[in-house]
Amino acid sequence: MKYIKSYEDNINTPQIGDYVIATTSEGNIEVKLFIRNNIGQIKDILMTKTPRLGNVHNLKVYYQNTPEDLLNNNKDGNYWWIKPENILHYSKNKEELETLKIAKKYNL
Repeated sequence: MKYIKSYEDNINTPQIGDYVIATTSEGNIEVKLFIRNNIGQIKDILMTKTPRLGNVHNLKVYYQNTPEDLLNNNKDGNYWWIKPENILHYSKNKEELETLKIAKKYNL
């Protein structure tokens, strides 16, 4: 199995078009589980400057096959805003993340 870089261990950052496995602290338990257990694709990176926090980055991540009940509660539809520190793994190749997801599922 190929080694997949964790976000914290890599100097490079995820780019638009990369696939991610992430977590979130926002939303209800269904949202948290959906984001944790699915692979999303980064579609946009938003950087805002605040006096208190400095530069703040948010990643707009697209998830396919979002359940209807989650779509109804999300104003952005299939898109979710994720903070970079909540990225667990990322890759340019979706198959690598699917392999990691399967390995985690079966405790390999």
